[in-house]
Amino acid sequence: MKYAFSTNVSPDWDFKKIIAVAKMLKFDGIEICGLQNEMSVPKIKEFSRDNISQSRAYISGNNLKIPVISTQTCLGDKKNKMELFNETYECIEIAEKMGVPYINVFGDFRTKPLVENNVDIFFIFDNLKQICSYARTKGITMLMETKGIFSDSRFLARFLNELDCKNSGVLWDINNTVRYCGEDPEQTAKVFEGKIKHVHINDSVLINENLEYKPLGKGNLPLTEVADALKQINYNEFISLDLPEKKHEGLPNEETLLPQFLYYMKNITE
Repeated sequence: MKYAFSTNVSPDWDFKKIIAVAKMLKFDGIEICGLQNEMSVPKIKEFSRDNISQSRAYISGNNLKIPVISTQTCLGDKKNKMELFNETYECIEIAEKMGVPYINVFGDFRTKPLVENNVDIFFIFDNLKQICSYARTKGITMLMETKGIFSDSRFLARFLNELDCKNSGVLWDINNTVRYCGEDPEQTAKVFEGKIKHVHINDSVLINENLEYKPLGKGNLPLTEVADALKQINYNEFISLDLPEKKHEGLPNEETLLPQFLYYMKNITE
């Protein structure tokens, strides 16, 4: 397996520091999810038309890859559809120029799936179909994240089967399928087998319905079971450390967190 960390793990670092640390620690890649205070990838100066070729060469020259660009696109957002679509198309064009194979989107604003849900599935379906059609011309695969109602692996698997787009896949966020849908990692991996193209991992504890993030192995997510499940389906893509919404309270600094992530993951996967 290959290892990356999302730029949301190091929200205060600039592009060069992120690359330098990733190279020093011998990561395989960097997941782009905004940079410092800019969450819109097309607005990041390193990915502008004037700088993008230099940035690609810089990343490659440091023996790193960008496995996925994580967008802010919620396919269920009816109020901001055109703005989000335009940004997603720009991300697809950036991915093509940077040699990035995957773009991440999500369908539901909420983290937790709700029993009574007013998400318009047909609206999301049509939006993803349209985006996949454009991404296919650029050689890019669109990934739906397991989030909100799509944290239910069987539901998302049926959704993607109905979508029937060869350039669609799954970004498996471990926390969401385990915490909010009570899924066993082996069950999830089997449901998605062949569709999982990227994995988000972290560790946490749930206290009075509040999620507190922890260094890997210090929480109670079934990470060893996750590693075993990925081995069983011969997963050989990236596992990325991800800390959504910059929730770093109670965590060690990045200089401690990142090598600890690598040590822990290699211990349970290799």
